[in-house]
Amino acid sequence: MRTPACTPAFCSPEAARSERPTAKSDVWGLGCTALHLLSGALPWSAEDSAFAAMYKLAGGGRPPPPPGTSMVASAFLAECLEPDAFSRASSSESLDHPFLDGSLD
Repeated sequence: MRTPACTPAFCSPEAARSERPTAKSDVWGLGCTALHLLSGALPWSAEDSAFAAMYKLAGGGRPPPPPGTSMVASAFLAECLEPDAFSRASSSESLDHPFLDGSLD
């Protein structure tokens, strides 16, 4: 078993389970970055410890969107923060999402 090599706040579920990360692991990190920018707090910051966050993460949890998040932003977060890497959006799909592609202007 490999030791997770990731920052707990941005770690994908598969990395938290010491599985081999994929390109979709980076999409999880993109979702965590968007969540951080929307909320002003690191994902999982409400947890008591990094260990508690990693435990939730490895078990398939996902950090919730902050109150007042728009439907478009919430949909983007849901696609990026899908716990199942196979079902998670790809980088191309993420970049084409209305939250990022500029179509909301």
